[in-house]
Amino acid sequence: MSMKKIYKADWKTYGIIFGTCFIFMAFASILGGKDRQNIVIGIIGLFLLFTIVFFIIVSRCVSISKGILTFIYPPFFMFYPKIISINQITEINRQATFRIFQGSIKSLYIFYVSENKKTKWIELRPIVFKEETMAKLVQDLKQLNPSIKLDPSVQKFMEQTK
Repeated sequence: MSMKKIYKADWKTYGIIFGTCFIFMAFASILGGKDRQNIVIGIIGLFLLFTIVFFIIVSRCVSISKGILTFIYPPFFMFYPKIISINQITEINRQATFRIFQGSIKSLYIFYVSENKKTKWIELRPIVFKEETMAKLVQDLKQLNPSIKLDPSVQKFMEQTK
């Protein structure tokens, strides 16, 4: 079965965050500046900076096509994507990336064996990808390669996102 699927980053969250920061910094520049030309140049510079950073973050995507998993991530985008045969994937697990107060943010880790027989991984963070998107990716990978081992936290995660 040949399928072509693309799993994109969640741009709405970053749009809200960067938009709010841009507006706050623009007001701070206007209120703190005395020279109108410097204020305009500062606001244009902020806009360009936020646009570039926003593009870098949301340009992440994962795709499946013809038994190949392709992970595109900054800063080199399409020039150096990480390409993995789905048959090389051995395990998918979910681990805490960092802790916030009493809880933690858990990322999805896809482990695979590289050409030189070393175990490597790709990290998918819920800050970048929606949980539903990550669960669908795991489901599709498991369908294409039933020998992928899913740890109990991934199985629980998939049940919760249904």
